[in-house]
Amino acid sequence: MSSAESALQQAVYAALASDGGLSAMIGADGVHDRQLTKTDMPYVLIREMTASDIGADGDGMQEILLTLEAWSAGAGHAEVQSIAGQVRAVLDDAGLVLADGFSLISLYHRKTRIRRETKTRLHVAEMTFRAVVA
Repeated sequence: MSSAESALQQAVYAALASDGGLSAMIGADGVHDRQLTKTDMPYVLIREMTASDIGADGDGMQEILLTLEAWSAGAGHAEVQSIAGQVRAVLDDAGLVLADGFSLISLYHRKTRIRRETKTRLHVAEMTFRAVVA
């Protein structure tokens, strides 16, 4: 049996990879679940998940904080802002179907932080979503 985190990650990956608007921005192979050293820019990375039990009496309900990043080598923040906006449009309040008997209760955008990396000079938008899974 897989974990709730794994089921959520698979559903998020599938939703992002199949979105035509996002693919137009980052390419057909622009969604990744691990950092690659030789990845064409721009791209979206499923960076991190943190899960906490929030249910009562061991009912299995979990809160999962999901962090995604949009990366760009373009000048300025405009490209990552556009990509982050499309990611939010795809995932915020999405009715994703999870595998392995898990159910998505809710999925909402919590915050986006946009910055320029000091070492690489690349632009990144870090998005955090809150999911409740049973």
